[in-house]
Amino acid sequence: MKKYILTIACMLSSLVMFAQQGEVLTVAEQMPVFPGGEAGLNDYLQKNIQYPEDAKQSATEGTCFVTFVVSSTGEVTGAQILRGAAESLNREALCVVNAMPKWQPAMQSGEAVSVKFTLPVRFSLTVPPDKDKKSKK
Repeated sequence: MKKYILTIACMLSSLVMFAQQGEVLTVAEQMPVFPGGEAGLNDYLQKNIQYPEDAKQSATEGTCFVTFVVSSTGEVTGAQILRGAAESLNREALCVVNAMPKWQPAMQSGEAVSVKFTLPVRFSLTVPPDKDKKSKK
């Protein structure tokens, strides 16, 4: 009887370890980092977002909240719109997120882990006042 209990306990602990390896966290001790940090992410978005022509013509603006997983290897996977704007803006936000380079993965207890991340992607046709001031200097 003790043999069976020990065997079952070993099997259960193996299953728990397997589940933890595939687990996607929402918070980690060290969150994932885009190459170049926040400034690098902003630069990437500015350089790669192509404002959809139909949205330009109809003066459509808005923020798309894209959720995705940064895997334990740093790859961006499972991108989807959490809360969107116009359909063409949503498509562009997803396209840019799916094309992102590898991130530095999150770390938990010294090991790389997968973490769910939400990124607001703002589409604006107007120049914010602080940016306008900088360009006039």
